[in-house]
Amino acid sequence: MPAGRHLQRHHPAGESYRSHHRRRLQHVHRGIVFKTSTTSGGKIVEYGNAQTGLSSSYNKHIYMTNTGTLVFGVYPTAAKTITSPGSYNNGSWHYVAATLSTAGMKLYVDGAQVAADAATTTAEGYSGLWRVGGDNLAGWLSLPASHYFAGSIDNVAVYSTALSAASIGAHYAAKK
Repeated sequence: MPAGRHLQRHHPAGESYRSHHRRRLQHVHRGIVFKTSTTSGGKIVEYGNAQTGLSSSYNKHIYMTNTGTLVFGVYPTAAKTITSPGSYNNGSWHYVAATLSTAGMKLYVDGAQVAADAATTTAEGYSGLWRVGGDNLAGWLSLPASHYFAGSIDNVAVYSTALSAASIGAHYAAKK
């Protein structure tokens, strides 16, 4: 597997972790284990431009809607999102992964691909930081009631290349 940037830390509800990883990544993979029963949604992970407070540029993110569906969003020139058909705010641990590459946007939950958009292959480029647990969501589709995720987050990994479906399945199997 490619070397990743692992942010292995348990995050209580609403706590935001800021990685000091400033690179203009276009093709990227992120994988996160989370658990929640929230009905107010919130940002799980994102690439934002602010080290503290709310970012003014933010995308390449995964967030939860109030109904528990998961959204992967990027901003190449306008907001582009893909959404899981199922809800994951059932109080159980889940593994969510998202990739952006020349093959498009893909969203995986518990090792299986649940959504894709082959036409979207890039995101806005800027220097930023990986933020976990919350940040700005203004202007995005299916906006949740909260910018901050009320739940537990563990085993965050960010890779500078998109992992294959087989690698994502192996990550899920290893985290079960």
